[in-house]
Amino acid sequence: MIGKYLKYRLKAHYWHGHHVHSPYTYWLMTNVIYERWPYYSFEKIEGLRKKCAPNEKGELNPKFGQMMQRLCATNNARNIVQLGCDDGWETMYLAANDSKASVEVDGKISPAVHNRLKLMGFHNVKELKGEEEKVDMVVCMKGEIWKVFERYREAMNEGGIMIFKDIHKHQDEWDKVKDDQKVRVTMDFYRIGVCWMKKDLQKENYIVKF
Repeated sequence: MIGKYLKYRLKAHYWHGHHVHSPYTYWLMTNVIYERWPYYSFEKIEGLRKKCAPNEKGELNPKFGQMMQRLCATNNARNIVQLGCDDGWETMYLAANDSKASVEVDGKISPAVHNRLKLMGFHNVKELKGEEEKVDMVVCMKGEIWKVFERYREAMNEGGIMIFKDIHKHQDEWDKVKDDQKVRVTMDFYRIGVCWMKKDLQKENYIVKF
């Protein structure tokens, strides 16, 4: 994976919106992706994470969960599906944006994560029962990128967002997602990939230094 990361760094040119010509994508870069003004929930969530054992602190840097919350806010995401919960930190950021939004986890939520959600006062997270008819955001924290994409492609609302973890471990699947005509813009942040299904956008794929 070191070789893949070095390759990513060499290709990552879109930093703080540099070289981005689309007005909407430039706005996303400067006002959402690289927004540094902290939401009130950031300190609260990270304060709890600091108290947890090292093996319970999650794999992803907190900046990714925080970006997910900003994306939720920008997209006014109310129906969110997360596949794979890990230690629940990204789940908390998804739930923190709007207490009226529904975050449905496809998979078992561990007792430890349940306790942390309860402690933080997030009551809008539950295990997925059946299939969502319409979805604003899908966050895939485990493999099978293409399988998940196909499963939710037709359920995505206009302007919907899909987020996939470990895209470089599943490069072929990620490439298929990028090529799909329903996906208009993708951003590769190495640890995660983000897709926008907003039909009025020009089709673009960005490798973003983050």
